[in-house]
Amino acid sequence: MDKKTLPYFFILSFIFLLFLLLEVNEYIFFTGVLSSIIILIFSLKRGERNFKYPINFSVKVVRLLFTFIFFSFFMGGISLILFHLSKSIFLTLQPLAISILLVFVSYFLISSLPTGIPIRIILFKRFLPQVFVLLFLLEVGLFYLGGVVIRLGLKSLPFFHYFFLLSGLLIFIFQYCYYRKNFVIRKLKKSTTSSVPLLVLGVDAADWRFLTPLLKRGKLKFFDKLVKDGFSMPLDTFGRRMSPIIWSTIATGVSEKKHGISGFINPTNPSGMELFKSHDIRQPPFWLMANEMGKRSAVLNWMMNYPAYIIDGFMVGRFDGFDDDNNFYPEDMKDEFKSLVEIEKKKCEEDKLEERWLCERDRDVEILKRALKISLEKMEEENIEILALYTNLTDDLMHKFYQFYESKRFSPEMWHFDRGDVDKYKNVIFETYQMVDSIFSEVIDLDKYNVILLSDHGSRPRNNPLYSFDIAKLIKDLEIEDVNILDNTIWNSHIDIGFKGGKKNGEKLVFIFETLKIFSKVELILDGDFTYIRLYHSFLTRFPSGKSVEFNGKKLSLDTYLKFVEMASGNHDPQGVFVVKGKGLRRGFLLPLLMDGPLSILINFPSLECRLGKLLPLFSGMRMVGLLNPITTLDVTPLINIVGGIPVSGEFENNFILNIFERGVDGDLLNPMNYFSEIYPVGMVETSAQDEIYKKRLRDLGYIE
Repeated sequence: MDKKTLPYFFILSFIFLLFLLLEVNEYIFFTGVLSSIIILIFSLKRGERNFKYPINFSVKVVRLLFTFIFFSFFMGGISLILFHLSKSIFLTLQPLAISILLVFVSYFLISSLPTGIPIRIILFKRFLPQVFVLLFLLEVGLFYLGGVVIRLGLKSLPFFHYFFLLSGLLIFIFQYCYYRKNFVIRKLKKSTTSSVPLLVLGVDAADWRFLTPLLKRGKLKFFDKLVKDGFSMPLDTFGRRMSPIIWSTIATGVSEKKHGISGFINPTNPSGMELFKSHDIRQPPFWLMANEMGKRSAVLNWMMNYPAYIIDGFMVGRFDGFDDDNNFYPEDMKDEFKSLVEIEKKKCEEDKLEERWLCERDRDVEILKRALKISLEKMEEENIEILALYTNLTDDLMHKFYQFYESKRFSPEMWHFDRGDVDKYKNVIFETYQMVDSIFSEVIDLDKYNVILLSDHGSRPRNNPLYSFDIAKLIKDLEIEDVNILDNTIWNSHIDIGFKGGKKNGEKLVFIFETLKIFSKVELILDGDFTYIRLYHSFLTRFPSGKSVEFNGKKLSLDTYLKFVEMASGNHDPQGVFVVKGKGLRRGFLLPLLMDGPLSILINFPSLECRLGKLLPLFSGMRMVGLLNPITTLDVTPLINIVGGIPVSGEFENNFILNIFERGVDGDLLNPMNYFSEIYPVGMVETSAQDEIYKKRLRDLGYIE
């Protein structure tokens, strides 16, 4: 659904309203309103989702009102359809049809359960029969109770017709105004933003649930000024929530299949378990597009950007390896950063794991501060117009210390931590945000730059402990020959296995894993250049003590191949942060009209949006009329380009541009261009000493084995 097809959406909504008004009765009214109240109650219970943003009271009231009338209208219409279906089958099935509808609505009850309980297990294995029986009886009772109330006098008042008429009109007005204000861009003859240098600050895993409390307490000087003077919103993660994939999407404006970065480890690399390199990306990032338009750019520590490559400006591939020639372009940049070599080599050898993590954090904070200061000075000297910076500090500490931040969700026995340390470490995540803010506040003069600050995803607690599983060792110990496992990437629900030998070897591995009967499902993925096996599991979230496997007469205990992942209490939430501030740009905080309710909690819309690629316009339409968050990580690159004075690319996959502009935007920037920049690394390295350090960090976080 793009701007051309959007009017049809409103026409269909109007027809739906007429249908509802012609056929509505007191039962439909009662059902619609009751369903809306149920949904609203559980939306309010999810306060961390709906009220974690720094917004004023009036915005909260408007969203509450819209959510109520929208679901009353929508659920009333659905119940009317079921009402007619039941009449056509048999008159006595009317209460049953309405009750089935309300049972469907009551799926939302599941979302109010503690997040530490696996929803899938609750829904499909443990409580489903009991939930259905109890809710069915409850809702049939409510239906007949409504009938009694109606017969006592409500029936004589036809106000429910007016209720649905007013609801439909209000929904239309709200959504049309939301669309006009946020997605209709006035084209100007002159740009208002490109003359000011642009900073793109990538803060991994930044989340409003941590920012908002600190903002309210006045603890974040830089973020406070940025939010007050800028235009802010939640940012949905498009596709799989794995940082290399998302940051490559943000850089290029295209999804995983087009830019080619599928994770940390490159499954197509014939040499084995090697990280993706900068030259593996298939689409030019925005800083190379800037170069084509005659604008100089600088890039610092952007994920999957090693080795450094030739650009008009300068580049530091990673914030480690400051003595590595392949980490810099041009070569003399190495001299600029030589003072960081000693800081990088600082050893953190504290006996206590948490203290070692804090030592590493303090070292990385110092590196970030000095590197950014050097780069901004260089930016002014060399007239650099766009600088892109990435930091993973907030992500690392979120993964490592979430069990202390929300300690009541975590069992010390299951998560291997000392309850007595909670008071000492419970504020570590907040302190890390404050450290990052302090660096930005000290080094960056917000009045001199346009700034875009964003995260790839948000933060939330992990439901269950995570164990890594050494599949390569298992295959070796079972003495299975001619099978070469390259890597395994661990996800919450599955493991992705890279291997050598193409489809033939893949089919052999599928047979082996199916014979072992360890995994609930084994799937061979043949997706262009990417060939891997996906193993669906449940046991990696709880230690399977005593479980064994047998193959060709050899029996082994699985406990031998499992290792508890110490740094995995924090997980990735699909909602991150987006703030833009600059000359000619809007101010305020943009949220969808519809509150983040049970439906969006049970359904991960950004992930669904990615999987159902052909329906991307439909999801875009839902964003345009305020039913979902305004933008995803797939939609921010055009905004980066336009704020930086760079025409959008014809390769960008989004089909709308959010209106972040006060008066409008230079029309030439909206005309798609074809960019042909290629990446020429300063050195074609397969691996380096820093790669091994980086892979160790990934193993510690549970990403790879």
